[in-house]
Amino acid sequence: MDSGGEYKSLLKSLVDFVRKKKEISSEELLKWANEHDVGVITLQVLIEDLKSKGSIEVSSEEREISCLLGRITIPSSIKIKRVYEEVKRSRPKPKVRKKERGMSILDFIESEEPSVEEEKVSPIKEREEERTPELKLALGRETISKFTEERKAIREHDEIDLAINYLNRYPSVGSIRFAIDLKGMGVSDPEALMRKLIDLGYIVIDDLGVVNITDKLPKVDRESVKLSNLVM
Repeated sequence: MDSGGEYKSLLKSLVDFVRKKKEISSEELLKWANEHDVGVITLQVLIEDLKSKGSIEVSSEEREISCLLGRITIPSSIKIKRVYEEVKRSRPKPKVRKKERGMSILDFIESEEPSVEEEKVSPIKEREEERTPELKLALGRETISKFTEERKAIREHDEIDLAINYLNRYPSVGSIRFAIDLKGMGVSDPEALMRKLIDLGYIVIDDLGVVNITDKLPKVDRESVKLSNLVM
């Protein structure tokens, strides 16, 4: 599954979980996140996304969570939005298409009868034809695996470049805002990218959850960094 598909799957899973429970607490939220291997920042991004789509309502009370990327707040509770629930119920059911008339018995018998002119295949040729698909499949898997690894390396490099450009324009930004903007720009896993930037020494995050750049961050001409370029 690609990154976009995985994120959409998490969105659907979370909104389905809330709809089933009607209302869930921060404890249940964190438990869901742990079961789906979702970090606190990614969880906050998911909540903000569902909130902006009008799928859920969040409580005014918040709970503070400490993590590697600083102190993050999540709602004390969230619940499904009534309007969203009514829209889901009002969607018409898909029409079931009638089955087309199948083949007659006569047609079936005629199709099963072997042709007199059918070419006879030697046992040696049969064995070669059996091995050929297996060889093609093995080569195909090797090529796909190599291509996937190369694409992953290229994408990680592109995401780091994207973050560097962003941070040259916004040298101090809230971690949640940063994560949401990264997701909006096409980054597959903002939380993992932020950890990578910390490991590279490009950013530090204070106790209030504010991302600040360091002197190690590669410099980019701020005038040349346009918002339209911050999209993958």
